[in-house]
Amino acid sequence: MRRVLLVLPLTRQPVQDLIKVMRAHHQDGSMMRQALFYRHPLPTWNDGHGFVLIGDASAATLPHQGQGTGQAVESAVALAILLRDARSMDDVPRRLAAFQVRRCHSAPLTRQSLRKPRADRIVETSNEMGRVMSASTEKADSVTQEDITAMAARWRWIWEYHVDEEAEKVVAELAQT
Repeated sequence: MRRVLLVLPLTRQPVQDLIKVMRAHHQDGSMMRQALFYRHPLPTWNDGHGFVLIGDASAATLPHQGQGTGQAVESAVALAILLRDARSMDDVPRRLAAFQVRRCHSAPLTRQSLRKPRADRIVETSNEMGRVMSASTEKADSVTQEDITAMAARWRWIWEYHVDEEAEKVVAELAQT
């Protein structure tokens, strides 16, 4: 089987234009069509006994924001910081719980979380972006610079997040309880 490597220039062309170029270079039917499936976020990532899910196991996201690997790395950094100062094995379950649900000083468990709301939001917004990018409307076929600027503004919350700073805040909260 002959393989063709198609190198596309970094461009601001609409996705649909890039797909047309790819199809033109794969008229023999070798271009694969992949099915993408949305999975609702899991209600919990932690079993309370030292087992925690990260990456696609916890928050499988569609590829439309390029965040799958980034979320796994953010979770790994957060866990490393949370577990760094564990005093004993008895402290580990509490720190793993803080990974998903934070304790605020001496308050009971709250919905505040280090990782889960952010990861769930990325799963949801990637799903939304997939619907936008795969739409076959006239608007979707003519993405403008204004549209690209609007998308960049929409994704700013993803790019400007500092997981290390957030994890350190949780560590400080844990030290006070």
